Amino acid sequence: MSTAKARRDRRHAIAEEARTRSTARGRTHPPSPRPPICLRPRRERPLRSDFNVRYSGGVAERTVDRQAWADFIAQAITDHAGGNTTRFAEMVGVKYKTVRRWLTKQTDVSEESIRAVGRALNIKPSVLLVRVGLYAATEVDATPAPDLSATDDPALQEILKANVSPRTKQRMIERLQEMRQREVDEVKWWIDQARGA
Repeated sequence: MSTAKARRDRRHAIAEEARTRSTARGRTHPPSPRPPICLRPRRERPLRSDFNVRYSGGVAERTVDRQAWADFIAQAITDHAGGNTTRFAEMVGVKYKTVRRWLTKQTDVSEESIRAVGRALNIKPSVLLVRVGLYAATEVDATPAPDLSATDDPALQEILKANVSPRTKQRMIERLQEMRQREVDEVKWWIDQARGA
């Protein structure tokens, strides 16, 4: 008999002996304790300003004007991707086939897709939702966001001239707008401090 087998047999014998002793005294081994349930509260994430809620029933479904959407997409491909549909699809984060279906009006467009295109192109999603007929202007805040003009802004001119992908340009423009908003917030803070002084 090998030593490993002898050790294993000895362990089994000791365990069996312990079991019979506790049973003789009228007790059995309690079940092994389960680990306690660890409940961690979820951190609440702030909702994006263009957050939408889906209702399960009783709410009429809205449809997008496919012609208006196709016209918008065609113009956006020209303006933002230099007429390249594949580049536009990559920039927006959808497949080429999806963009082709939008252009040929073969499929309905979801509200989430419209919002995603708006975010990718730096267009306020609510403006785009009104433009394609999903909502009326009175139902959402459809005031267009202030647009940066390339003629007035040398930083924006540099971004537009840069030899990078359209998606990278879009991210740079978004970052530039965030920086500008922080500058405005800082100036407001200075004004508040000056009033308090």
